[in-house]
Amino acid sequence: MKKIIGIIISFILIFSLASCHTPVENDHFERLSNGDYIDILLYDAEDKIAEEILSVQDKYFKLLDSKNEYEGINNLASLNKKRSLSLDKEVIDLLKYAENLAKELPTVSILYGKLRDLWIKAYEIKNLPTEEEYKAEITIINNSSLLFSDDKVSIVGNANIDIDFFAKAFILTKIKEVLNKYNIDKYVINYNGEAVLYGKNQKGKYYESAFYGQKHGTYKMMDTSMANTRAYPYEWFTEDGRRYCASPSIVTGIPNDLFDNLFVSSDDIVLNAILSLALFNSNIDEVKEIETKYNVMIAGYRDRLVEVYKSDKLRALEIDPNDKW
Repeated sequence: MKKIIGIIISFILIFSLASCHTPVENDHFERLSNGDYIDILLYDAEDKIAEEILSVQDKYFKLLDSKNEYEGINNLASLNKKRSLSLDKEVIDLLKYAENLAKELPTVSILYGKLRDLWIKAYEIKNLPTEEEYKAEITIINNSSLLFSDDKVSIVGNANIDIDFFAKAFILTKIKEVLNKYNIDKYVINYNGEAVLYGKNQKGKYYESAFYGQKHGTYKMMDTSMANTRAYPYEWFTEDGRRYCASPSIVTGIPNDLFDNLFVSSDDIVLNAILSLALFNSNIDEVKEIETKYNVMIAGYRDRLVEVYKSDKLRALEIDPNDKW
């Protein structure tokens, strides 16, 4: 009898300890070599998993870099230079996906590299390019295309590839594969504030996420993602009472002046990132149309204080300060 009672007590103790377990937070903040950061928040995960995530980030960052070449790696910078090159299959598939999606979104192109460089230079010297200059870049984009043949990609025309606006989002999809491999579902991965993966929180419920400061609402985010386009890191400069940044439209050749930040949220983080840039250079009617077509949630702000647009679905996820979970 004593033995049975002892077994029962032991079982109760084990069950109690298990049920009272508090997940251990494992937070890795890494400042990357190009000045970006990645913040990896995991629960009950070994350090080696964060290290594996950083290894994945480094691998795909180099493959997708359109500005810098790396020894022994065929990447997008190499393609811009050589104009025809064998690339990793995952990179080719990503380019095909983005190119097809961009055909439905007239304000973006993965071949806008030289136009963006023009506006980055404009920001640096605080002097607008001429209309002739940016219209010439639009013509180059419109007369260029990508040609795919087996493992080779060729740039037809004089444009350059630049997929920086969704490269971080794609890298997070590869990081998600690492998390899935280790059955990790409690996490937040924030890549430079431009793309965020949300799992569950330490209690297995939603994260409280403020996209643009708590003044504009805190949202319930769980098993989803967010991406945003913003004037940062180049911010705005003003000329003749009008603001300009380094995220130009390929329709007008100049950046829109409606949003400072444009957030898109859905389960598809690469879609979020591409739509975010497209909508950054769109008007409110176009924002509403895209919101419905792709079933995404959108929030846009300007002047760091003013809410320009917010999806009703996103409003429904706002957290009441008195809501306790």
